Amino acid sequence: MKAILGFLILPMLYHNSTTLSPVCDIADALNGASAKGDIIIGGLFHLHTQVESITNSTMLDLKCIKFDVFAFLQSQVMIHTIEMINKSPLLPNVTLGYEIYDTCADPTTAIKTVMRLMDDKSDSAENCIPLKCSYTNYNSTVKAVIGESHSEISIVIAHLLSVPLIPQISYESTSEILSQKTRFPSFLRTIPSDTYQSKAMAELALHLNWISVGAIGSDDEYGKYGVESFIDHAQELGLCVPFKEIVPAYMFREESSNHQKKIAEVIKNSSAEAIVLFTKPENVERIIQEAIKHNLTKTWIASDAWAISTKIAQIKGIETVGKIIGITCRRQTVPGFKNYIRNLLANDPPDSNFLRQYKEHYPPCSKKTEPNIQNSLTNTNSKTVNVSQCTDDNFLIQEIDTDIFFGVYLAINAVAQALAKLLRCDSTKCDRDFSFPTWEASNSPLLFLLITLFKLEIHVPMCDT
Repeated sequence: MKAILGFLILPMLYHNSTTLSPVCDIADALNGASAKGDIIIGGLFHLHTQVESITNSTMLDLKCIKFDVFAFLQSQVMIHTIEMINKSPLLPNVTLGYEIYDTCADPTTAIKTVMRLMDDKSDSAENCIPLKCSYTNYNSTVKAVIGESHSEISIVIAHLLSVPLIPQISYESTSEILSQKTRFPSFLRTIPSDTYQSKAMAELALHLNWISVGAIGSDDEYGKYGVESFIDHAQELGLCVPFKEIVPAYMFREESSNHQKKIAEVIKNSSAEAIVLFTKPENVERIIQEAIKHNLTKTWIASDAWAISTKIAQIKGIETVGKIIGITCRRQTVPGFKNYIRNLLANDPPDSNFLRQYKEHYPPCSKKTEPNIQNSLTNTNSKTVNVSQCTDDNFLIQEIDTDIFFGVYLAINAVAQALAKLLRCDSTKCDRDFSFPTWEASNSPLLFLLITLFKLEIHVPMCDT
């Protein structure tokens, strides 16, 4: 045990050594966008949906692959919202800045980015969160963190952010576990937990007079607990759940199709009238393709993770698997976001690695000189685009119409409203010093920020089928 602890602690103790690069410099390649400000808000989005297998890369230098247009747009909602707040009278003499990182939909990568966000502002020699006996005077550069979308990643980083009580607001993580405030005291979200959608699924089945409903989830905090919650609600209503299947969380990364074949066999031999699918869109794609292959026809109940996925809707032959009913939340439009995207594509803002990557994958027609030699690029929650051709500016505008961004907008506004109360702002100025430590033994400003966030009335859109 001592050897293991020594291995974990040594990198932090020696991260300023001349023979070793700083621990948190690993996150530089994941830095997507940044802007200076009096108060910095951190952002975590999975601009890539996975990392390469360790067998194809080194352990400390994993390459992120599969660019996600949907997450790119979510990151731009954060930037757009912060820019709107800076132009408003809400924080009159305070400028909000941001640091946004790519988690690559990977918990380990997410930890690296969070360590960078938690650097100590009071010690310029520190490159990331230092090892301290007490965090009483800890002064993190970032005062709040927006993200992540996947529940399993939000849970991992919530443990870290809870140490100095840095507020974390997720725009998409719905796992019920994150509602446990004793475990995650600084976690908040702008979307209802899975309790509500699993209850809606059970009530929907009862309303449609179904007697038997099967359940499939993934082996992660989202799928496993979502399925368990659905089964509890279903049994309370007297419904039969003939089977519960848990597939690997990252089944879509496996070359073998054994899990898909097993699921297809279970569905084929089951009397279930409908199937609840509580997992990632990438896993759903594999399951639906297997159902098409075996000519399975059922009614499928989609959780919010894939209910409005355009990629799933475009699966060849999907019309043969039966009806698909989705559970999602009623959304509102982010003010001015379409115009922001139009202006973004027309200009090249500084410090935007995310935008550079987007244009590499989707070369704009107006600036394209040579065709890209790649054949195609498939992105999570978006269309499959032939990148050997240039991309029209309307492509991103069309994606705004089909995807969910309002939760990010709500999260940023919640932080801004809480800061306005914390800093005692009126229409002309803010009276309080905005360079406050993340924790003070008495009268903690950040604790007050957390309490204010809890008390703020955030109107979460109702859920629909």
